[in-house]
Amino acid sequence: MKVYHPHTVSSAPAESKATLDALQKGLGFLPNMFATIAESPAAVNGYVALENVLAKGTLSSAERQLLHTTISSEHGCLYCTAAHSTFAGMFKADEASVAEARAEATPSATRLGALMTFTREVIRERGQISDDVLEAFFDAGFTKAQALEVVANIGLKTISNFIDGFAHVDLDTQFEAQRWEPAAAH
Repeated sequence: MKVYHPHTVSSAPAESKATLDALQKGLGFLPNMFATIAESPAAVNGYVALENVLAKGTLSSAERQLLHTTISSEHGCLYCTAAHSTFAGMFKADEASVAEARAEATPSATRLGALMTFTREVIRERGQISDDVLEAFFDAGFTKAQALEVVANIGLKTISNFIDGFAHVDLDTQFEAQRWEPAAAH
């Protein structure tokens, strides 16, 4: 049952319009995820505010997009996995790292592989990870602050991943080349 439909800037609730307008101007298009979340001004404004704060963290843009791809694939989110795979490529993440983040390959023994492994373990274990997992993350060159940033980004992506689960957001044509299906669905 399709209950949610993406808004345009003009059809959105008044309190969502400024956020959607800024996104459209910044990205050159209005992604359907934001256009759908705009049904709730509190949700879209809160989501974008948190995303903007986390973008100022210490992870690079490519690392954040690979992190978001990993979170989204772990949650089985078709929309967000495709979107963040696209953005990761725009930030010069290599194809092998994007494939690893999409859970199509076992993470390598690299810094990015450690980021993906740590992220998956935090999600799967609901934060109750072993000291060994945390130590491996630190051994790869990440900091205590970055471990907290990973968890904050998991919170952010969980919002959109779970919304896609029931809103069934249509994939934008801009993300079509990175369309994704979970391995279990093949």
